[in-house]
Amino acid sequence: MRGPAFAALALLAACAEQEPSAAENDAFARNLENLAAPKEEEPPAPEPALNLVPLQPGDVEAALGQARPCDFAVGDRILFAAAGRAGVARINGLTVRMGATLPTSPTGGFFEGQRFAISIGRLVDEIAPVENATSWPAKLVLTERSGEHAEQRIEGAWRCPTGSG
Repeated sequence: MRGPAFAALALLAACAEQEPSAAENDAFARNLENLAAPKEEEPPAPEPALNLVPLQPGDVEAALGQARPCDFAVGDRILFAAAGRAGVARINGLTVRMGATLPTSPTGGFFEGQRFAISIGRLVDEIAPVENATSWPAKLVLTERSGEHAEQRIEGAWRCPTGSG
């Protein structure tokens, strides 16, 4: 074992006696600069933005048929509609259909699709009668179910049809 260690020391000593060439000095200096220079880090990817946009004419009928749906609206813009165990929304401009374990009710509901989930809950118990419907202040939470767990929270009105009309 002493032989190889002695040979390595002798080789190092021999290398130390030789003067490096100008090209070797330049290469060594470039390597030191590369090591000393901070690496530019990639900026973090922007968080995926969720944007619930108003449903377009025909979206509700195409997704829910002729059922009279409950809907979540901000002003006169309907952002989500549901009937029975089915719901529909436009997320980032794409029509997204969702399902629910329990039927849609005046208290709200939880709807999920392959990529997104929507939860709607009333904020108060007092109802505000609207033509052929009842309406409650409510909160909608849209969640992306992927690893990022991005979400959008919106306050508006949850409106459900009454028995008449």
